[in-house]
Amino acid sequence: MNNNWLWLSDLVMSGLGLFSMFVVGKKSKLGWVLGLVNQVFWINHIVQTRSMGMIPFEIGIILIYVKNLVEWTKKK
Repeated sequence: MNNNWLWLSDLVMSGLGLFSMFVVGKKSKLGWVLGLVNQVFWINHIVQTRSMGMIPFEIGIILIYVKNLVEWTKKK
């Protein structure tokens, strides 16, 4: 994969992750949904860069996002 593309995708994924946390801070479950969507991009990035050591971390992050989204949905 082109290094320029990797740099741009890193920037977009980081921005989306930060934005999702900002939205969570506004007490919106949309933040957890955006965070989950962002993990799809991270998994693709991990596979493309062959950084397989990050897979356990990603699984943990996905489980946390799903757990929080379910809990926030129950509260409404």
